[in-house]
Amino acid sequence: MKFNPTQTEMQEYKTIATDNIIFYNEIDSTNEEAKRLIRTDKLNEDAIVAEFQTAGKGTQGKSWASTSGKNILMTVVLKTKQEISEVQKITLIAGMSVYQVLGDYVDKDNMKIKWPNDIHINGKKICGILTESIRYNDELYLIIGIGVNINTKEFEEISGNVPTSLLIETGEIFSRKKIVLEIVDRIKENYNKYIVENGEFIEEYQNFLSK
Repeated sequence: MKFNPTQTEMQEYKTIATDNIIFYNEIDSTNEEAKRLIRTDKLNEDAIVAEFQTAGKGTQGKSWASTSGKNILMTVVLKTKQEISEVQKITLIAGMSVYQVLGDYVDKDNMKIKWPNDIHINGKKICGILTESIRYNDELYLIIGIGVNINTKEFEEISGNVPTSLLIETGEIFSRKKIVLEIVDRIKENYNKYIVENGEFIEEYQNFLSK
């Protein structure tokens, strides 16, 4: 869906808050907020979305920076009864889920997952995922932090790499609300299919990997 001007999309995004999605204009980190809410019994299985993070987290201790009002900064929380060895699969499943969603908007032939779950289009990073877990009251919570570049037009070069976005790749402004809802639904669907029901996903995941 194309929006013009961008302000229309930004106003729509603020309506994403529901009983199952918590929205913040600004937060330090959606993953850290998820942990705080779990430990105070204020969150069960929900998604947290923010327009801006002051201390966004990436993999390997790196930060994740994003322009306010342009991209997706979110965390999906799943409560599980699975063993920790099974939980580790969620890192791969999360990457595959976002890949499948973004594949509806760009040519999949130009998309690849860089192990374990960064997503690249035409060799440029469009999505990063940080999966964490905590135990609270003898229950295990999966915390899946996701950053996706959607409507940013220009990026500064980061460590020799230039990121990309859906806008750069297609020339269109996209509804972040629609994509967030699709990501949440796809992660839950794949979690139930591949973790709860113990389906086989490795072969499909490997088809998406960069060679």
